[in-house]
Amino acid sequence: MSRTARIAASEARTKEALIVYDQTVLRALQEPGDAFKSYGSAGSTLGLRLLELVANREATRLARVRFSAGEGIYLEVLEAERSDLASRRALAVARPHQRLVVVSICKALGGGWENCAQGDQDCSGVDGIPNLGGAKLITQRP
Repeated sequence: MSRTARIAASEARTKEALIVYDQTVLRALQEPGDAFKSYGSAGSTLGLRLLELVANREATRLARVRFSAGEGIYLEVLEAERSDLASRRALAVARPHQRLVVVSICKALGGGWENCAQGDQDCSGVDGIPNLGGAKLITQRP
């Protein structure tokens, strides 16, 4: 192989490595961006679910008051209670989802957990108290 061919091959490998590096950096920057977008969306959903719950509780209260006053039928109370239950279920799904998104932000920014199964590792927390379950939070990557 001639010197010119070796130089061209070396330059091609360098360009390829640069492309791989650029793609890695872009992916690394995209992860936190996506996580923060998901956090905004999950927060909005949680806020809407809370508003929905308040509205459905008030509708249930009013349906009961109307029925007690003899102005409504019990079917309206049941329908209001069904809507109230549905909004509670939706909120029960939205809250953990929002918390999972917070974990994904931490992970995307470089945090994470590692298993401390080996006996020679110190798995105690910042305050010196051992962590339960044999896991510790990693704040910096090696």
